[in-house]
Amino acid sequence: MARMGLCMVVALGLSGCGSVSSEQALPASPPASAPQGVVRGEAAVAGGGASRDARPSVPPLKSLVAPRVEAFRSASGHRVFVVERDEGPHVHVMARLQWPASAYKAELITGGLLLEATRPGSARTVFSELLELEARPSVNAEAEVALVSATLSRDSLAQGLRALLGAFSAAARVSPEAFEQKRKERLGHLAQERLSTDMMRLIDEGLFGPTHPYQQLAREETVLRSLKLADVQRVREAQLQPEALRLVLVGDVSAAEVQATLASLGEAGRPASATAATKAAAPKASAPRTPLVRGAALIEEPGATYADVAVVLPLQGYAAIPAPLVRGGQHAIVELLSNAVFPWSEGKKAQLMVGNAHREEHSFLIVGARVLPDAVVDFVKAVRGVMASVAKAVQTEEVLQRMQRDVGEYASEVLKHGPALATTLALLEDPASNLERTLADHDPAQGLTPEVLRERALAWLRWDQVRVVAAGNVAGSEKALVDLGFEPVTLRTRTLTPRRKAAGESFAASE
Repeated sequence: MARMGLCMVVALGLSGCGSVSSEQALPASPPASAPQGVVRGEAAVAGGGASRDARPSVPPLKSLVAPRVEAFRSASGHRVFVVERDEGPHVHVMARLQWPASAYKAELITGGLLLEATRPGSARTVFSELLELEARPSVNAEAEVALVSATLSRDSLAQGLRALLGAFSAAARVSPEAFEQKRKERLGHLAQERLSTDMMRLIDEGLFGPTHPYQQLAREETVLRSLKLADVQRVREAQLQPEALRLVLVGDVSAAEVQATLASLGEAGRPASATAATKAAAPKASAPRTPLVRGAALIEEPGATYADVAVVLPLQGYAAIPAPLVRGGQHAIVELLSNAVFPWSEGKKAQLMVGNAHREEHSFLIVGARVLPDAVVDFVKAVRGVMASVAKAVQTEEVLQRMQRDVGEYASEVLKHGPALATTLALLEDPASNLERTLADHDPAQGLTPEVLRERALAWLRWDQVRVVAAGNVAGSEKALVDLGFEPVTLRTRTLTPRRKAAGESFAASE
């Protein structure tokens, strides 16, 4: 159950695994610039008017050409991938830590503290060392994975790699002050009123079953308050294993030079043929995906004055593909869903959001809302109508061509932009052998024809695959959801937390 929730954002607005991404937080009424829709019964049909993406002509589609990826495994067990190409004076480095096993209790804050660690032999944090090298260090931590990036010069490559690898040393230490500051920041982040955060918690809590480790993510605030620095150190010592670390370098440096540099740092890599290197660098097979709970999962919170509802569309076959390579096609559907669901909220007290989300085991499209209790079922019905109208729209030549263009442009930008390519390689399983095949599957000039896109989009919009998760004042919706065909409909009760109560008060006070 390795990667999920890549909340990562890199250049081009690309995001990966874990949180709701490319989200559009929608007010009760759409802004004037948003395309309006026409409500017909329960269905909202995207309205006319010039598209914001309208262009005088469609440029010819270009094939995607995968760069050569050289792979080897260091003597310590790190998997290393190198793309040698001209990136000016820079070498873009991305280190990915995959938690080998997890209960999702201390991993997220441990990942967030990687750059705040002090490695053996240094009196400064890794962040300070990289900052002195003008390496623009950053970390993006999620429950299942942590990504640390740096942009180094050729001259500073050895120093930068020494510092970066030090962040992942089990012997490195985090100060009590850094731990408390990071915990304070994370608790402050969780306390913010964000509908997308609550939607992701609903998915973790409602779709993966009561014994799944993702349940810990839904209770992160409680877990954080009880954590101690010793817990973080135990996670570091137990889980910062060399085989869990992947190192990607993109720039004017060869695999042989990287091997020599690692050797000078005591991290010698063993040369291998291309086939042997790829085999050596291949990760272990992923664990089987957990089946999603079917039907509708309701969580009653006595005392709640509102309800959060997530209508979830599983994206079949996309859990293992980095978001940058598929988000182009999703973008068009997210926008169509957003524009079509807008009219439903007119005259109603509602906050809406449409976006995509990713867990290691599954990817989703989400249409979510915070509504009054008597609007829960009405919202679900409206989304059913919206999905039917969008399913018709995605079969038109105009929309299919736009999706084809979007996918090609996203993938082309990933290939051209060094940091984005490094991130994609860090996320892609077995990139030395899979990058070319994955790009071919998303190449609008070759295999990604309008017919393939139509089939893919319609698979995403199947109502018989939809799940509903709702929390708050929701018990009164149980029978109506059964009547809508959701089976089974489960109902359980939990205590209304102060944060959820405050969210209700804020919602009640909103216009």
